[in-house]
Amino acid sequence: MAVTNLSDGGFLKQDITSASGTPMVPGASGNQASKISSIQLYLVSWETNMENKVRYGSNYTLTSNNLETFNIATADKGSGFYRGYTYAKINNQAVPSNGNAPIPGQSFRESPIVDIPFGEVNEDPILTLSIQAETTFSIQNAYGTDKTKIAEAQLTLQNAESGKTYGVEVTFSNSVGSQTFSLHLDGQRTLFAIPYLLLFGGEPVTGSVPLDWVNLSSSAPNIRSIEVSGINQDRADMAPAGLYQDTITISITPKDTL
Repeated sequence: MAVTNLSDGGFLKQDITSASGTPMVPGASGNQASKISSIQLYLVSWETNMENKVRYGSNYTLTSNNLETFNIATADKGSGFYRGYTYAKINNQAVPSNGNAPIPGQSFRESPIVDIPFGEVNEDPILTLSIQAETTFSIQNAYGTDKTKIAEAQLTLQNAESGKTYGVEVTFSNSVGSQTFSLHLDGQRTLFAIPYLLLFGGEPVTGSVPLDWVNLSSSAPNIRSIEVSGINQDRADMAPAGLYQDTITISITPKDTL
């Protein structure tokens, strides 16, 4: 679509097709009293049945910004452009005597490529995960089927739709990507290890395997406990004295991500 801005404050809109010779001031006859201030081009639609080809509520980016070139011509008679026209000389163009278009044509002053929305675009919510760790815990409280809380995870949502619930995948992983977890003397994986079971919201965790955390909303706290269990007492009793540690990375991925 072309929008023609006139110097007297008026403007006109005109659909442009692939056919050449689209008049920018349609319906005008005789001398044009208003000098044109600018002609701006807008992408309105380029295909029928768009709902079958693109995803509603998404942004699309132009991969090319080549608008080709243009020339300007005036109607030979006041009765209309299509009854004959003559090309005007612009910026030292050479106008062929046979009536053909001047070469080269004029170049558009292009705007930067921007995202083009199809339908109303809903911005994705912003997810923020915070971990409140317990300062210390006793492994005796995690022997066998007993469990002890070691941290609390809280997920906050910003820019979320009111009344809508969301879901994420939560992944716990250690430095070697193993599916089991162990406390190591001085945090060194080559030293004595005490295996343990990790629980997230009461669910057993397998290292590097995502767990679902669903029914999240911005109107209520989204909190889950992180606990340790399954420690073998005999293994713990034979452990050399010292500080035992394990480092775990927690990552979240929105379940609606395509």
